[in-house]
Amino acid sequence: MKRTIKLSGAGQVIRLPLEFCIRCGTSEGTRACLFTQQESNPVAHFAKLAGDTGMLAELILNKHHEVEARFCKMCFHKLESVTFRGQLFHLFFVVSIFITVLSAIYVNSVAGFENSLWVVGIGICLAIGLRVYARYYTWTSSPKITNVNKKRLVLKVPGHGKFVFERSASKLEHVSEGKT
Repeated sequence: MKRTIKLSGAGQVIRLPLEFCIRCGTSEGTRACLFTQQESNPVAHFAKLAGDTGMLAELILNKHHEVEARFCKMCFHKLESVTFRGQLFHLFFVVSIFITVLSAIYVNSVAGFENSLWVVGIGICLAIGLRVYARYYTWTSSPKITNVNKKRLVLKVPGHGKFVFERSASKLEHVSEGKT
């Protein structure tokens, strides 16, 4: 079931007027917490194919939005740990590639080229597994926000359905006039 909710007040922070946890859907022991959500611009995804300029396009096109919503204690703890654990998995990825290269060089000098290919294959599989698990952990521990931009935020909440939060255009114009 899809519900559309108009948001009142168009400040820098998007405040969601829900009384339950936006990640798990429970209404017991929730509190309002602030987190940052990145806008996913399709042009930025396409620009990633361009190489180094893709990173620049991603920085320019993907904006960060601050969202205030209700979380239960366990869900907010998971949300807080997502960035740290994601960085930790990226570090493990780089270390595993480094160890794979060193191990392959050593095995090549001791046991030959064919055996070093096995070491490289195992190391690459381990590194890819780390990256996949990092993405999976981020996906399971973050709120299910499917779309966020200046005008709307689409959220899927287990047990409550799909919510579309929209800001009115007049409020957005008022905010942009106040900044200049």
